[in-house]
Amino acid sequence: MERKEKVPDTEQLNSLRLLILDSNSVQTQCIRKTLKKHQLRLREFNTTVEFDTEETADWEDTRRHMDESQPDLVIVSHVISGLLEIDILGCIATGENHIYNSFHTSAMVMKDGIPPFNEKEVLRMIEESTRGLFQQRLLRKMSEERKQIRFRFLTLFAQELKAPVNAIHSYLSLLSDNILDDNPDLQNRILSRCLTLTEGMNQLIKDQYTLTRIESGNAVRMIENINLNSLFNSLIDAFRPDLENSGIKISLDAPDDVSMIADKAEIEMIINNLLSNAVKYNRDGGSIEISVSENSGKVIMIFADSGIGMTKSEKSQVFQEYARVRNRMTENIVGTGLGLSIVKKLVLLYGGGIKVDSSPSKGTRFTVTLPKAQR
Repeated sequence: MERKEKVPDTEQLNSLRLLILDSNSVQTQCIRKTLKKHQLRLREFNTTVEFDTEETADWEDTRRHMDESQPDLVIVSHVISGLLEIDILGCIATGENHIYNSFHTSAMVMKDGIPPFNEKEVLRMIEESTRGLFQQRLLRKMSEERKQIRFRFLTLFAQELKAPVNAIHSYLSLLSDNILDDNPDLQNRILSRCLTLTEGMNQLIKDQYTLTRIESGNAVRMIENINLNSLFNSLIDAFRPDLENSGIKISLDAPDDVSMIADKAEIEMIINNLLSNAVKYNRDGGSIEISVSENSGKVIMIFADSGIGMTKSEKSQVFQEYARVRNRMTENIVGTGLGLSIVKKLVLLYGGGIKVDSSPSKGTRFTVTLPKAQR
């Protein structure tokens, strides 16, 4: 507790209602005068607290105050009208209130029949109570935020699954009604479409699991030295069939010895997601240019494609969960909308950075910067 002074502009000023339950009016007045002169700075909460005090001398009056004014803090004397403090505390519905007792510890020496007022002890007690109250409120706020995050996640996840599930149900209903028995080609196309939709849902579940694992901080990581030239060539080879089918040319500019120390699976995830986007959102006969370099203890990866590009609005949302570029050119492109969100979270996990440059019909360029060695 400190003497009152001007509250810094960077801090919030909070006023708490404090109810004193004490039959000793002298002591109560001393507390009120002391609190008028002091304020409590809780630097960990970036706030300064002042107190509005009320007092009661009997239990019935206290119950009325509790119902009407709902104090933030209640301080109880040792004995009130024959009730011990433990009896009183058992009767008060704590709710959000943080109750701290008692004042009987301050009545240590008698002087002229009146117990001395121990200002230091009272201030210490109120500071502990107030800090406990703010911690309680912070925990409650965090709990509510977690509930909101869970609700948002389940809502988005359900929305993403709703369309393919409904489509599969409709297709299978057609097949089960036998109305397509005389059209085997259409039956095969419907079955193929159902398989594509289920693969997309399976990938959505995998990506969501990956995202949750990254955010939890509980993933088991294997940190090792990775030759990036070798890794890029290996991953590019996996895309060769798609590249050849679309006539997309790809080039890699990476020194033979370029390397970094990291978890190989995580770096593969970053590269695979950016490579996959460069292929899916490209044009037939387009190109992809990849470069990998080192500079001042950092590894810089650039993925540039000649694809359909993005508008300014689409670019601003590209790293959000379930965000996808939706227009007539992307309506047949399968994706979960989680890939780039995973990429960004992994990049930030390493203390790196990612930026995107894009224009409609002119292609997209992602630049990833990572520390050469895991911190």
